[in-house]
Parts: sequence; C-alpha cells; structure tokens
Amino acid sequence: MIKIIHISDLHYQTNYNKLSCFYKELMPQLLSPFVIIDELLKEYDKNVDLLIVSGDLCENGSVDDYMMVKKQLEERFNCPIIYCYGNHDNKSNMKAAIYGDRNALDNSLWQNDK
Repeated sequence: MIKIIHISDLHYQTNYNKLSCFYKELMPQLLSPFVIIDELLKEYDKNVDLLIVSGDLCENGSVDDYMMVKKQLEERFNCPIIYCYGNHDNKSNMKAAIYGDRNALDNSLWQNDK
C-alpha cells in the first residue's frame, strides 16, 4: 500500500508581528504548523511514500520563510515532496527557495525528490 500525506494551508511566517491585519494579534496565539505536524506524526507511522504540500505555504511569501518550510518538512519526512502554490504564495520566491531558481518549472506543481 502506498502512503500519501497531504498538508495544506500552513500560512507559515517567521514573524507574525510583521503582519498589518488582524492576523497580527491572532497568529502568535496559535501553535506553529510544525508543532501540529509533530503531534500528528506521533499517532501515525512516519514511513510515508509521498508528501503533497498545497498552498498557502507561507503568509507573506519571503524566500526565507519558504526555505524554513522546506527545511522543516524535509527534517520530518524522508520521501519525495510535491509543492503546489496557493493564492498567498509568491510563486517566484517559492521556486527560488525550493529549487534555487525563480524560473524553474513554470507551472503550479513542483516536485522535490529525496
């Protein structure tokens, strides 16, 4: 049996205090998406064949935030990862962080093989 995990709408941001909307007050009160992922992984077998991560990965889409998302996910999952951007994502910055190239694979679906 093939195991696939789908994660969506992380809305990650290194510093939520930079936000200018009501999220500025709300987001710091919530758990990090990675804390929630860690809690879920305690209940399930970590041997996964494929991870699909769909947008919105980051709230404001800085390259540093995408690099942190990639690093955190790769530390937790030893499998290929497919990234799909959402409306909050900065496509160019996301590609730069994941592939090191803003012009890589100019479409809405990217795979990062392990």
